[in-house]
Formats: sequence, C-alpha cells, structure tokens
Amino acid sequence: MIVPEAPDAIAVTAMDCHRLWVELADGRRGIFDVGDWLVLPAYAALRDPTYFARVGVAHGVLCWPNEEDFAPETVEARLRESTQEDPASSE
Repeated sequence: MIVPEAPDAIAVTAMDCHRLWVELADGRRGIFDVGDWLVLPAYAALRDPTYFARVGVAHGVLCWPNEEDFAPETVEARLRESTQEDPASSE
C-alpha cells in the first residue's frame, strides 16, 4: 500500500499558548498545537515565548534556529483545520 506524501508547510505564524497557525501546500490551514511536545527535552527551548516566535519554514518543515522541527507528516496529522485567515494578516 502506498501512503500519499504529506503536504509541505508553506507558511507559519506563532500564536499564544504554544500554538502555530500553519498553511499547507495543498491549501489547508489551521492550528498546530505544540504543547504536547514541550515535556520532551528536545523541545524544551520552545517553552520560551520569544524563541517560540522565531519559527519558520524550511523545505516544507516547521523549524527553529536550534534545529527543533516538526515534519509535514506530524503537522498534517495534528492540524486543526480552520477557514479563518492567518491571524497575523489582520495586524
């Protein structure tokens, strides 16, 4: 059985409460909650709101400067889809 490849992330905006607004290459968008991963040592730096806000997208992956990342498969599986626009676009 061939499993389709998860769509890449193409845009991300940090929100409050360790949530990210994400847009995927297939047009879906919504909120990805990072909170569950913050108990893991590999993601401890993301607890700092200033550092958390430094999120970006590289090659379809959500990532931070010190190499913390979330693969497209993880984002797609946990994305809470929404029809709302990116919250940063209203600022």
